[in-house]
Amino acid sequence: MPCSHPLPIRDRRGAVAIIVVLALVALLGAAALVVDLGYATASKQELQAGADAGAHAGAVFLDGTADGLDVARAAAVDGAAFNEADNSPVVLDPSADVTLGRWRISTGTFDPSESDPRLINAVQVVTGRDDLPAWFSHAVFGRTALSAGVESIAYHSTSGAGEVQCVIPIAIPSCVLYKPGTTTFKPDLGEEDFVLNPPGINNIGWAMLGGGTPSADYLVDMMGNCTLGGAVTVSDIVGLNNGEITSALMYLAEQVEASTTRWEDHTYPGTEELVFGDLPVQDTFSPYSGIDADKWGNTFEAPIAVIENDEYCDSPSHPFLGDWPIVGFVWGAVYDVVYTGPVDKTIRMRFDLANPHNLGTDDGGINFGIEYVKIALVK
Repeated sequence: MPCSHPLPIRDRRGAVAIIVVLALVALLGAAALVVDLGYATASKQELQAGADAGAHAGAVFLDGTADGLDVARAAAVDGAAFNEADNSPVVLDPSADVTLGRWRISTGTFDPSESDPRLINAVQVVTGRDDLPAWFSHAVFGRTALSAGVESIAYHSTSGAGEVQCVIPIAIPSCVLYKPGTTTFKPDLGEEDFVLNPPGINNIGWAMLGGGTPSADYLVDMMGNCTLGGAVTVSDIVGLNNGEITSALMYLAEQVEASTTRWEDHTYPGTEELVFGDLPVQDTFSPYSGIDADKWGNTFEAPIAVIENDEYCDSPSHPFLGDWPIVGFVWGAVYDVVYTGPVDKTIRMRFDLANPHNLGTDDGGINFGIEYVKIALVK
């Protein structure tokens, strides 16, 4: 019977050495996969965070104007740079890495060919790194560096504000903003005076959050601190009063005089044309304006509530009384107050629907120019 002879010790040592080398190669390969690819994955996540931040920051400034496009591109670069990948800022090339276009919600696609600023609503950021370290991969596979690429798209959408944090305690029926029998805003709406009194002309009224009859103390407190009532939302109830309330009128006149906003601040987008038209000549005869002559042209501005008051719409001489639900908000600018004399004490104000006021803290209201802006990451 033949005898088997064990390998010589020298041969066994050689076989073990080969096994060790093969095992070491396998371990290094595994380390390359675990360490290097793990680091590359982490860096890609950091790049993605930078791209998301850049796209989001840029989309905020897409306001339908050509100037907004330039600001959006710069904001995307700045937004990304606040983030780091591989221990260095995420740097975007504004012309190569940032693309402005239109996000089509219906199809879920991005159209980079859109050139009309009014239709551009999205920012695409595409970036990457091709110099990520390859410690083990270099030793095992000869790779000198690893790469990672990311893409992000954010789009800008607006809707009527369903909630705001600040209001002047005045309300207006929605019907007086529209052409008769339509839901189309009146042409040159900003040039029309809206007044509290005299009877038969008044189309605005005092308003108290929560319902009830507005008192002088309440009105003064709200005009002094328009956030006093907290968040104001669509479907909230306001109580109306179109009384002359002299102390509230006097306080409102003081607010106009102290204001830093002016009549000429309101222009149509991209033009120097005044939304409110020419500043009216101040009335210096009884019942005369309560605004100091050197303050004429000052405006006291903030959102006011738009209500659904069918009784007023059916009969414009109907007084502002009762409790009514809010359906949206409009930007009001009080420019004149008359608080002397036995009659015809009044407020005169204009409304700016030509310029969006992005003050909504929630959506859900009819859009009267005060908007809720939503920036959504979609990719």
